[in-house]
Amino acid sequence: MRSPSVCGLYFSIQGIRLLKRFMHLFIFVYGQDLFCALTMHLQLLSRKSSIIVSQNVISALFGYVGLFFITRFIGVQAFGFLAFGMGFAGTMSLVTDLGFTTANVKTQAEGRDIAENNGTFLAIKLALGIIFVIVTLSALLVWTDILHRGFESPVEYWVVIALIPYYFFNSLIGFTNSFYSANLSPTRLAIPPLIEAILRNSIFIFLGLAFYYNLPGHEIISGAIALGLTYSVTYTTYFLISLYVGRPWKIGRPSWNTFRKYRKIALPLAFSTALGTINGNIDKVIIQFFWQATATAAFYADQKIVLLISSLSSAVSVFFLPMLSKIHAHGTRENFSSSVKEYERFISLFILPFVVLFIVYSSEIVNLFSAAFISYSAILGILAVNIYFSITLSPYSSALIARGKSPVIGILALISVTANIILNFILVPPMIFGTRIFSLGVAGAAISTLMVTLANYVILQTMLYRSHGAGFNFYLAKQLIPAGAEAVFLLGISMLINVKDIIVLLPVSVASILIFVGIAMIIREVSLEEIKIFIHGMNPLGFRKSLEEEMSGKKGNI
Repeated sequence: MRSPSVCGLYFSIQGIRLLKRFMHLFIFVYGQDLFCALTMHLQLLSRKSSIIVSQNVISALFGYVGLFFITRFIGVQAFGFLAFGMGFAGTMSLVTDLGFTTANVKTQAEGRDIAENNGTFLAIKLALGIIFVIVTLSALLVWTDILHRGFESPVEYWVVIALIPYYFFNSLIGFTNSFYSANLSPTRLAIPPLIEAILRNSIFIFLGLAFYYNLPGHEIISGAIALGLTYSVTYTTYFLISLYVGRPWKIGRPSWNTFRKYRKIALPLAFSTALGTINGNIDKVIIQFFWQATATAAFYADQKIVLLISSLSSAVSVFFLPMLSKIHAHGTRENFSSSVKEYERFISLFILPFVVLFIVYSSEIVNLFSAAFISYSAILGILAVNIYFSITLSPYSSALIARGKSPVIGILALISVTANIILNFILVPPMIFGTRIFSLGVAGAAISTLMVTLANYVILQTMLYRSHGAGFNFYLAKQLIPAGAEAVFLLGISMLINVKDIIVLLPVSVASILIFVGIAMIIREVSLEEIKIFIHGMNPLGFRKSLEEEMSGKKGNI
């Protein structure tokens, strides 16, 4: 279905090019010693990104297999109930971050008072996690016992209960992951979620087989509840492993002064972060309310499928903020602006072949999981386009935060997510204001998100251009050449043969991505030597060595 190992090369390649552009500046200002240190860090950059890419590739592969066993053997309805539970509990999880994770990444990247920062941030995350549990249980109590409202099925109530530990520990994972991100420790970022993904999807496979073959005991618990409990168990494991690989931790006593410093950064982002959480979950709740479980399952499946793109891009974006913070501290305005454009350029190259694949072969891809999803296949293409613009925008938001402009991001995010929530309530229901003219059905949720993302894309780039000189990157148009070649290839193959079978779809998809990379090489976006460097760094057998080096402190930070 895909060959992400090839496209993963763009982060290391463009990162190397980017840092080379700063060599002359650093030599002049800081001297030859710093130049030697930066040269050594250049060699580590591809390894840092490729480790995350390897983890995301393996996790995505297991995720697709797990999704297949759920939808094919446990049932589309059970998956729909799980999707609703994710949406309901996920909406309540608006209180689990409130901008403090972003504040922690930025503060930790400065490298001061590590123990005190860790202790304060851990206390914040624990407090917010407990508040989440109280809010979720209270919401269920009010909905069922006070308002006397119910759900499509009683199963959904217990799915939400089953997912509470999942969201609690998912919040705590922000403590470890933000520390690893700020300190550019990719192996410790990669290993825990890799183990979790393998464990979770292995359980999904077992559950699928148990339901398919009617194994004894499978009828004891609903499939949807079993899926929810699986998430909670594996994310508890994820958090514990993440703590283990981070040893020895420097955790000091929480400090009010440190809390106030965190609050200063987080406060402008708090409301928008909470709304962003609602924005990412309310669509499934609305779809379930108006269109029932199958439609919810189809929409959530499409979201899971395009998650491949965002998972791969995280190998790049996870280091945006700390790297830009360092560049801002030592570089010039011109260097900062050019670095933002370089980040946008290579992250676009990184994800574009997958976006093209999901657009052209949307119906063929969703059919792999369930024929019931085919009528919703257009949503996959819309979500793919949306995630492309959303991800390529991340360098600009990171740039503003790195320069201390988090209030700007907060205001813009507040406006955009509010608009998206309103559009969801207008476009998704079958009727509003007594008319059906605005109803786009389930696709309305995807279209509303895309509309807001495009507006956000234009606004944020314009703002950054006016304030820092880093605006629209028109060189991105060059990437339409390999993208167009890939699309023509996919369409041509589909006219000649039936590509719905996985045996045909998989090699065709891999070939299309290779064509994209080949054309990119022809137009000199990437070289063969750079591909070899990245592939060498992607070797998962090097995970253990990388982890040992990170834990022993042998590697410096970029």
